[in-house]
Amino acid sequence: MASAGKIQKALMGRLAHQDLGPEERRRLMGALFYSGKKDRMTRFWILLFFSVVIASYGLLADSTAVVIGAMLLAPLMTPIMGFAAALVMVWSRRMVESFSLIVFASLFAIGLAMLITRISPDVLLNPLPKEVLGRTTPNLNDLFIALAAGAAGAFATVREDVSASLPGVAIAVALVPPISTVGILFGTGDYDLAFGALLLFITNIAGIILSAALVLLVTGFVPSGRIVQLGRRVWTGLVIAVIAVLLVSIPLYKAMAAAVRKAQVTATINTGIDNWLGDRPIVVNDLRVESDGVRVVLVGLENPPDAQSLAEVLQADLGRPVDVQVVWFKGEEEEALRYQESGGGGDDVPLVPGV
Repeated sequence: MASAGKIQKALMGRLAHQDLGPEERRRLMGALFYSGKKDRMTRFWILLFFSVVIASYGLLADSTAVVIGAMLLAPLMTPIMGFAAALVMVWSRRMVESFSLIVFASLFAIGLAMLITRISPDVLLNPLPKEVLGRTTPNLNDLFIALAAGAAGAFATVREDVSASLPGVAIAVALVPPISTVGILFGTGDYDLAFGALLLFITNIAGIILSAALVLLVTGFVPSGRIVQLGRRVWTGLVIAVIAVLLVSIPLYKAMAAAVRKAQVTATINTGIDNWLGDRPIVVNDLRVESDGVRVVLVGLENPPDAQSLAEVLQADLGRPVDVQVVWFKGEEEEALRYQESGGGGDDVPLVPGV
């Protein structure tokens, strides 16, 4: 506790000349909290409805520009910032109100996106758009983005002279697209991918709350006297926020480590394929590395080497047996691409199990 006291005194020294003052603080509280403001609450739900609709159709249409428009329209950043402000001010009722609004808004967004997906049955028959898939595999980079964006958003909220930066913050840390992705994937029945998108959404919320709370502290949002009076409760709230971020970071770290391992394996396989092909005028058109093997699509006028020899090369490079499938399109690369797009096949070299 002595170390906590020293930290508190150091923080007090920094805040002594950075108190925002009652008028500025009232302005911020009016902007961040909805209680007693029916008109603002109505606008919140209207904006949320339209932002989810735009985000969902933008995701389904694989349109980045439309998704960005939904980010700018989304109002979810306000209650998240409100929760961070209530956390450092130790306002239990406002914390509950802000958290409840975040939860109900998230459930509403999931349900609406799921409904939109259900009334777009052609989506169920096609591969998922890249805009959807891109939000299903979060890693630590997403957490760092959320932390930076939360800090920037809190600073822009406190400082009116930089408030024009808030739209950029909304784009940097997407809130409605990930939660709309959850609804879309529930609608298509891709539950594992849906939980990946949900993890991204939770990551964004946890990162924003922690960094925003810290910025609100050091920029004088919390009166110095209140820190002295409620210091232990303030630190308890921050510790809980840190724990939440640490819990979220565990699966994110695992995902990043898995991605790094896959990238290293893919690089090794690419080198092995280059050595296997040698000087033959053959182009690698596609390479898919899965947990159960490797699929290589080749294009060229000359026959590729035997697939068995590729399996042996990759086993030597990776130190483990590898199942290999080689698909060869005879001809120029452009011809092969057109042939693939038309639904044609190629000369398949059969699956070669790991040796």
